[in-house]
Amino acid sequence: MSHRELAEAYLKAHHELGGKGLPYIGPIKNQDYLGDPVVYGFSEQAKKTPIIVGSVFAEFFTLPASIQRYALTDEEMRAEVEAEFGSAKKDRLIDLFQQAFPEKKIIDLLTYDCGAARGAAKEFIQARIKAGCAETYNYFFTPVFGINEGQTALHSSDIPFIFHNTDKVPSSDLGSATTLLENEMSGRFIAFAKTGKPQLEKGIEWPACTAEKEATMVFDCSTAVKYDFDTELLEEMRKLKTFSFELS
Repeated sequence: MSHRELAEAYLKAHHELGGKGLPYIGPIKNQDYLGDPVVYGFSEQAKKTPIIVGSVFAEFFTLPASIQRYALTDEEMRAEVEAEFGSAKKDRLIDLFQQAFPEKKIIDLLTYDCGAARGAAKEFIQARIKAGCAETYNYFFTPVFGINEGQTALHSSDIPFIFHNTDKVPSSDLGSATTLLENEMSGRFIAFAKTGKPQLEKGIEWPACTAEKEATMVFDCSTAVKYDFDTELLEEMRKLKTFSFELS
């Protein structure tokens, strides 16, 4: 059957059951699948297989339409952060955010993914390290695109760069940086598929994560490796802002 038929049937059952479960389709624990490895552990095959795990800056978080990213002054941005998180937390969060993302605007704090994938990726990485798995490489995709008056990287916006087909996705345009970033990301993923290591001959080294250092390759208009750079920010943000996959 078509995907649409399956999705509509699932959503119909979801509502008939009073909203139980999540309104999307994913694997569940059964005789062939151990279940979420963070909870149930990793298979022997998974333990010996290197992996890249990553996410994007905003995932599902966007600014309200009333906020014009490029038009706001720093003070106006601070006021928006205060309205969202309160005066007691404002300065601390902004300070941590600017340390982690000095190139971003203060208002981008409101779209930083503190509740969907970034935290889950970190938990997955630590579980693999604890289980003695093969190398685990982490990335964070953080460009700001020209759509919506400046949109921090949303869910799946990294995919055209990994598959080297940004020409088919107009919203992927980053000006002169588009081709450079596309070549960087697709080249590293191809190298990883070939060798198990996401290294480019003339590129900076992308280290695997260790128990001592969580190395993150930050893909943006320029590329850099950072260590545990947003861990404290994420921990503070997760106390204040949550995300649910449930549909209202």
